Amino acid sequence: MQILTNLFRTFLRSRRVGALFERRAIPTGPSNAQPTRNVPPELTQTLQRASGDDAATVLQRLHSSRDGITDTQAEVLRAQIGPNEVEHEKPLPAWLHLWHCYKNPFNLLLTVLAVVSYLTEDHKATLVIGSMVVLSTLLRFVQEGRSSRAAARLQAMVSNKATVLRKLDEDAPQPRDSTDADGPPSGFAMHSHTA
Repeated sequence: MQILTNLFRTFLRSRRVGALFERRAIPTGPSNAQPTRNVPPELTQTLQRASGDDAATVLQRLHSSRDGITDTQAEVLRAQIGPNEVEHEKPLPAWLHLWHCYKNPFNLLLTVLAVVSYLTEDHKATLVIGSMVVLSTLLRFVQEGRSSRAAARLQAMVSNKATVLRKLDEDAPQPRDSTDADGPPSGFAMHSHTA
């Protein structure tokens, strides 16, 4: 078996296609992929500085502690920064989606052929090739629209629940101790949020 493996490796190296059979931990996307939005430079600097500091320094800079923040502090931060929610990608407008469905090499080649056929006054070929482009684009547009709507319906069925353990404010009334082993420890309150 080792002989076959070595022969296959040699074959791949000789054809320079070994990259097609490599195992990668994370699939790589297209090399020209751009992030959907830029990260502000001040956030980048803050995160880089925090990555080099120890935990106590970062917690002090964030006005927090190992035990977390109180409900009052959370409300103040929520009012200043906004809710802690994942930003969802906005759907493309229909005209832009249709354009993306059109602009692929096959459709562009057929469009060039249709234009050449039109210029040579071959109207039947122009009509057939133009119909192929329109049909290809519309089929892709409709199918991708259906799959996007189905994915949105599935996503709407899924709910995410986060449970946060917060320190109680010193001036807030302390809940009586419970015998529940799964409950929060003394001095803390449990909050749940469903998204």
